[in-house]
Amino acid sequence: MTAIKKLFISHSSRLDESEGINDPEKNKNLELLLDVIKDIKQEYGDAIEVLVDKDQHGFPVGHDWEKRLNEWLAECHAAVILFSKRALDNSNWVKKEATILSWRRELDIDFILIPVLLHNQTNPEDLAKDLFGTLRINKDQCIRDAETSQDVLEGLKIALGNKGDPCSKM
Repeated sequence: MTAIKKLFISHSSRLDESEGINDPEKNKNLELLLDVIKDIKQEYGDAIEVLVDKDQHGFPVGHDWEKRLNEWLAECHAAVILFSKRALDNSNWVKKEATILSWRRELDIDFILIPVLLHNQTNPEDLAKDLFGTLRINKDQCIRDAETSQDVLEGLKIALGNKGDPCSKM
């Protein structure tokens, strides 16, 4: 692979103030996100640059994070959306990112958009209604019932290899 591929990860790992917002021990979705980042980096090394706001290369203090986020959405070659219950129901940022990413997919047949349905939080029917249904988020590849970072990584490897059935358990 000659060029570094850029993979954007959309997520909502936020909790209420009382729930330990940035504590991976209390926030299982944040813990999963951090594990997914680590596993992708271990699997792909420098071949894939992970664009996410929760790693050490995310947004430096004082940086215009919204501008940086928009740049990432514009320049990524593929994207993963981690659909937790909160991401689906309460995150306007995930909705914004999903809208932009689905638009990119519609314009570029080589753009890969991978929705990930988290175990006991979301299911394919959730992506078939309301905004996400209109965006046809689950049109192509969909990782279902992901419980661990390895579930996400295995689905990602299949999607990047252009194999697999839409919304199949991987």
